[in-house]
Amino acid sequence: MKFLKLIIFSLLIMNCKTEKKSSTVEINKGDEIVNEALKIIEERQESIQNENRLINNLDFDLKEILNQEMVGVSMNDDEKEPTKKFTYDVSGACYSCDLANIKINKSDIILTNICETSEKNSFKITKIEKVNKQYQIYFNQNKKEVVLLLTKIEELPIYNITINNNFEKIENFKINNFYIDSKDLIKLEIHDCGDFDG
Repeated sequence: MKFLKLIIFSLLIMNCKTEKKSSTVEINKGDEIVNEALKIIEERQESIQNENRLINNLDFDLKEILNQEMVGVSMNDDEKEPTKKFTYDVSGACYSCDLANIKINKSDIILTNICETSEKNSFKITKIEKVNKQYQIYFNQNKKEVVLLLTKIEELPIYNITINNNFEKIENFKINNFYIDSKDLIKLEIHDCGDFDG
């Protein structure tokens, strides 16, 4: 009888230990999930802060760029001075010749190949809206409504352009994220192909 009591008591102790272990495992898994979620939130907040540092969203009048040839530029995150931070997109303009210059007037968006100015694509503007400091320019491409978002981000001036997913990419008419008026290109430290013989 003592032996049976000892076995039952041992089983009860072992059962308690097993339950305690499984609870500990569940708690540890829960902690891991919470920590992973916190890490993702922190990374997203850091990403948003970086984007906010990049995009100043300055107020401007669309008239500043109407009928002006806008040239795509690239950005170097490591530079702070705008004339060094933004540079002529040498890879797209000098090597690939696949960039699109953009001209916006009251009725059209005109894309011109940076190397072959006779190569153009034109889209009729259906609507222009200003939302806060950003212009939303609507046009159609292959029966789909496309929205071009235009924001001024540097007084230089530099403009940020984004286009929604309805836009179908056109070969040799790559649209950059950043543009400058062609007459202001000279202000950039790198503003042409230099001695490139391509």
